[in-house]
Amino acid sequence: MASIELFNIHYRASVGTPPMRLLCQGVDVAGEKLLWVDGLDVANPVVIPLASVRSLEWAGSFRELMATDLELAERVISEVQGEYSPTIMARMFVYMSHDPDMHVEDALDLAIKQGADLICADEKAHASFSRAAANTGSFDLARA
Repeated sequence: MASIELFNIHYRASVGTPPMRLLCQGVDVAGEKLLWVDGLDVANPVVIPLASVRSLEWAGSFRELMATDLELAERVISEVQGEYSPTIMARMFVYMSHDPDMHVEDALDLAIKQGADLICADEKAHASFSRAAANTGSFDLARA
């Protein structure tokens, strides 16, 4: 069985905000290594090519992360019962490891909300690009 790789993307949401890390799952699609950013939508995932990310660090494998606290891993896995991706479970694990008093349901809600926010941001970016392209007539990416 292949190892599920995890990566942290370092980014700033906007100018003047502190840097943040986003935990993502690496996936191979047709031989290309991608990061599954949202971790929620299997049918229409938000993915980015791993090679295009400048500020990236390998966070280890999913198995290695879960092995750091087996009791916590058991709580996470029993809550999701195979319904969510390793991306969502890893984010839950990290939230709960930073706040030992956090309930597993709250960690799941946070992980799902983060994924949903990323899907929404991706949809807005596509809509903005489509409007910009429509307003300029034709848009040639090769000349951009």
